[in-house]
Amino acid sequence: RMDKRKLLTLSFFVQSIGVGALALVNWPIFGLNLGIIPLPVFVICFGLGFGASIPLRLSLLADYFGRRSYGSLVGITSSVNAIFGAIGPALVGLIHDISDSYHIGFSILAILLLFSIPLSITLENPNRVAARLRTIRNERD
Repeated sequence: RMDKRKLLTLSFFVQSIGVGALALVNWPIFGLNLGIIPLPVFVICFGLGFGASIPLRLSLLADYFGRRSYGSLVGITSSVNAIFGAIGPALVGLIHDISDSYHIGFSILAILLLFSIPLSITLENPNRVAARLRTIRNERD
């Protein structure tokens, strides 16, 4: 049985490769314009990474918080996802309007995905965190 946190970490890494490839579309490297060559890398990596992250995130919510809180937490996380899903394209479009390139916007998104990797691998069950805090409080008393 695989650790869901490690799989989620892998899915974020694969997504970042995909978005990084998208940043390279029509980008010159060593005087050679890549054109749409990086596009299949984006499609495959982002699709697989994002597709894998959805059930992993939902499963981790259930594992960490239980069935009683599951519906509320899915609603909250879906709302946050929807907000960023609406803001993200607008910001990338604004960056494109300013810089006349999608390279900067997609590079920023790839870097943000890379920042999510250490966060996802260090996720800890809230029950264990609460138990550790209780132990620390009891030791102080």
